[in-house]
Amino acid sequence: MGFTSTAYAPFCLSIGMTLPEIAFINAIFWAVVVLGELPTGMLADGRSRAWSLRIGAALAAVSHVAYAFVHGFWGALACESIMGIGLAFMSGADQAWIADALARRGESGDLRKVLATSVVGSGICCLGGGVIGAFIGAESLRLTMLSSGIACLLSFAIAMFFMNGDGEPTERVNEIEALRLSVGALRRESGLVWAMAAACAVGLNLPFNHYWAPFFGGMTGQSGLSFIWVVIYGGCVLGGALIRRGAWRDGNEASGVVAAIVLMGVGMAGAGMAAGLAAPLLLALVHEIGRGAFRPLIDTFVQRRIDSAFRATYGSLQSFVSKLGYAFILFCVWIFSRGSEADPRLITTTWCVSGILMVVIAAALWVFRPKRS
Repeated sequence: MGFTSTAYAPFCLSIGMTLPEIAFINAIFWAVVVLGELPTGMLADGRSRAWSLRIGAALAAVSHVAYAFVHGFWGALACESIMGIGLAFMSGADQAWIADALARRGESGDLRKVLATSVVGSGICCLGGGVIGAFIGAESLRLTMLSSGIACLLSFAIAMFFMNGDGEPTERVNEIEALRLSVGALRRESGLVWAMAAACAVGLNLPFNHYWAPFFGGMTGQSGLSFIWVVIYGGCVLGGALIRRGAWRDGNEASGVVAAIVLMGVGMAGAGMAAGLAAPLLLALVHEIGRGAFRPLIDTFVQRRIDSAFRATYGSLQSFVSKLGYAFILFCVWIFSRGSEADPRLITTTWCVSGILMVVIAAALWVFRPKRS
């Protein structure tokens, strides 16, 4: 992801797309993910989680390599669709594999620390990739897509040769039974419904993902985005590191999830309102700290409430619902922004509205948060 992080929106604009079209193809991307979520999650529990991750990494590699050669809207749409299928295969299977691998080692108590460590580790890799990608993009935006394809091939090789059966379910059930158990858990445990609502709310940060590069790039240039990326995504690494070091009390993840959403909303809305370069950049850092803290907190909250036999299927069920929200949000962005000029005012307005909505939703989540467990 790092290689294309600073170049994705500029690349799409360079092949003749508009900002509303970028929102539209990403809405299609998330719609494809939604359609593939449950079938792929059921396959991961019924067949193999490692197998599911291998298929997902392979499709991600194909989509990025193909992206390097596309021209125009329809080619980009096809690549996004392939990428969406790949993400569907990976979604849910990774956290399920880690949770059960730790359980086999008698280290379930370290789940949140391991998840937070993964945020820090992947964040550092993304920081490096983003800096390199910014300079590659200054020479050729297409080469950034090719670089991501090569990185995905490396991920495929790791999944193929190093992932074993440690993270598979302790009790294997068929795909239909895994889905039945997942739905049953959702009906019994109100906390899981609450977590789904929180996961949907985070979809409001997608306009930040897609528009930060053209917004800051207009002030710094493409190569200058390397510095911007380090500051912004460094916040994500910092958020994960804070959770890893116990910044939030174990068993009180629900309050931490709400706090993380507030940071995301305040940071994004503030970045849209602030003037100049320094103030929006500082507020974007706040936004990313919230994002880095959110993932290990919400994953820990969910994994401690579901059983081994259907972890991947439940993860896909939650992702299915939240990605429906993502697609809806992006369709709304596309509808309200189509016909608008690709200028900073469109970006800042979108950020302000999305950020304020996140804070409002966070307040509701705080009121209805589950009890500590």
